[in-house]
Amino acid sequence: MALIDRGTLHYVRYFIITLGFLLLLFGRALGWLFEKGYGGKIFVTVFCLAFTTLNVWSMAALFKLGRSHIAEAVQHMDQNTSPAEETSFGGEQDFRIQFMLGFYWREMMGDKPASYYDHNHWPAAGPKWVVFHKDSFIKPTSPGKNFYDKFGNWYELVRTFPTAPLSGVNLFLYRKLAAPASN
Repeated sequence: MALIDRGTLHYVRYFIITLGFLLLLFGRALGWLFEKGYGGKIFVTVFCLAFTTLNVWSMAALFKLGRSHIAEAVQHMDQNTSPAEETSFGGEQDFRIQFMLGFYWREMMGDKPASYYDHNHWPAAGPKWVVFHKDSFIKPTSPGKNFYDKFGNWYELVRTFPTAPLSGVNLFLYRKLAAPASN
């Protein structure tokens, strides 16, 4: 992927179907080579060991960091929102964040009320929670510790949910707080 990158962003998911067929083709070629004699068996064995060794790093990251943790983020927001108030969300990328949160909220919280406000329709009071995300190949560093929205609402980073490469997105959860006192 790095060879074809040249400054544009290429998501691996664009190639998932093709990669599946490519792996089947490699499997057939390795099977044919394995049957061709002693040299073929050695090559296939070395190739399979190298392939497994290279994938151990990715698997270790997956076991350490897990997948996207969207369910944990939804659970965290629910547990840290007063039962008397409706949970409200915003995000830096409306389509993706709204889709993710909407699905997990419905599956986990059932009929509990929640609202998502897209960029153009934030209320003046602001949503209770704002979710930022970064691609899983990028180091999970937050966009900042805190920020003000366009209405002057103060948000503070309360939790980061890192993920392993190719298994979701890194999530950064911000909660609306009372604005800090000015000096």
